[in-house]
Amino acid sequence: MYIFKSPIFSKVIELLEELSTEICMKTSNSNYKQYIIRNIC
Repeated sequence: MYIFKSPIFSKVIELLEELSTEICMKTSNSNYKQYIIRNIC
């Protein structure tokens, strides 16, 4: 379970969360994508 406590792992998680938020913002313009994003986010 060491990997979950490593700073690198938590940094990766942090970056993934930021990225997914960014993707949600960018794609929420089109209605079709908005529907998909709404189910993901």
